[in-house]
Amino acid sequence: MARPSRQDFPGAIHHVMLKGNNAQDIFQSEGDRIRFCQLMQEGVERFGHKILAFCLMSNHVHIVIQTNQKSISLVVQNIAFRYTRFWNWRHDAAGHLFQGRFKSILVGTGSYLNRLIRYIHLNPVRAGLVQKPIDYRWSSHTAYMFDGIDEWVDSDVVLRRFGVSHQRARQSFNSFVLEKLGKEDDIDFDCEVSDEIIDSEASIETVMDCIIKTKKPDGLRGGLDDLLRIVTAKYEIDIDTLKSSRASRRITHVRSVLAHLVREWDDIALQELAEVLGRDASAMSKAATRFESRMRNSVSLTEEVEELKLSLTKKKVGSGLTK
Repeated sequence: MARPSRQDFPGAIHHVMLKGNNAQDIFQSEGDRIRFCQLMQEGVERFGHKILAFCLMSNHVHIVIQTNQKSISLVVQNIAFRYTRFWNWRHDAAGHLFQGRFKSILVGTGSYLNRLIRYIHLNPVRAGLVQKPIDYRWSSHTAYMFDGIDEWVDSDVVLRRFGVSHQRARQSFNSFVLEKLGKEDDIDFDCEVSDEIIDSEASIETVMDCIIKTKKPDGLRGGLDDLLRIVTAKYEIDIDTLKSSRASRRITHVRSVLAHLVREWDDIALQELAEVLGRDASAMSKAATRFESRMRNSVSLTEEVEELKLSLTKKKVGSGLTK
């Protein structure tokens, strides 16, 4: 059975949590943490998303990401895959570093976002690592407080709510964070969408419309025929070749891509694709599962599929927040 697609759209804000496999530590040295930060920065420069906050703990990571045109899955998989490769090389290890599929919560731009970042910045204090968040180097709190530190962190999305000038905003934000020093905070991490995703500038209809449009791209609205037309043109292969009994690497790859895409959008049944291609639906489902497993371990393959999805949506959406 296909896993449910993540709710995502350009401009969406996600609270991402990456945990070590079997609760193992994912950082053993300052060099490990520096490399992870470098990968976050390189991701921002490469994909154009924004990192609004982060905190690196010993066996887990919190990151607040606002996507642009690249999906949250691609953004996080890029970091996780490259860091795992670095970790295995540096520590002479092998296998998976992170625990399964990463956790993400869709976050609104209301008060929940402020409280979430406060919670993340206070994480090292609650763990007994420092007495104040400003003393912890491996979170974005120092980037919120000072110029020239982790400049790839976009703090203005939140800071501009706390004051007109940077100085006043930083003072007010720091006071807001310290209000919960030594106290419990009521952040729900069991949901997939925060209970305050709707603020004064967005209605539930607007958010759901964005999600629906993202889950069902414009190019797929005509059904399977349109999907086949676009994918075969993308890979420069004709439908008769895909229907043939040949099983070259290229043919198998395109069939797997098609099976994966059909499982992503519920309005096209995998059985329908199987009948068109003259294949067994169960075999195609297994091919899609194998393909998705390969995607989890390959940034380039994930990028290939995400680029295809972008061409299917035919959207040109940008976002930008000024300093």
